[in-house]
Amino acid sequence: STRVYLVLDESASMSAKQSDAAQIARFLKNFAHSDLLLERRVTDLQSGLSRLALEKAGLVVLLSDLLEPLPQIRQGLLALKSRGFDVSLVQLLSADDLEPPLGAWRITDAESDDGREVDDVARLAYLARLAQHLEGLAGLTRSLGLRHAQLRGADLPDAFARLRRARILERG
Repeated sequence: STRVYLVLDESASMSAKQSDAAQIARFLKNFAHSDLLLERRVTDLQSGLSRLALEKAGLVVLLSDLLEPLPQIRQGLLALKSRGFDVSLVQLLSADDLEPPLGAWRITDAESDDGREVDDVARLAYLARLAQHLEGLAGLTRSLGLRHAQLRGADLPDAFARLRRARILERG
């Protein structure tokens, strides 16, 4: 029987998404119906996935916002692929990730705790960087032959359909 690893990203950027992540994780665990379901929690994708690659190969379902630098994500995913793991990515993004509010705000980076004032110009620059990151992530998942579904916290009722379309929910 195949081992199924449910890898939960517990980095600081996921802290506001923990309730949604827990709901999706419960859903995935119920769907897996596997005695060999192993849950792993990571705070850094590169090192966490590289450590997982040392375990017995199986199916990996990574639940993360995937908002780490692409080279780090790539290195962790390559470690898994090179050891024969079948990898699926479930990307959970919040409304604030995708559409930060307009106007002047003081924000704090969840990963570094650095704070700064932002305005609509900074918002547009962030959205451009985010679009570039998501495009790069899509290219990375295609080049590695990975399944990838993007979920939005507010769209959780649609999660099952999105996961099926991404072929993450398949049996056999």
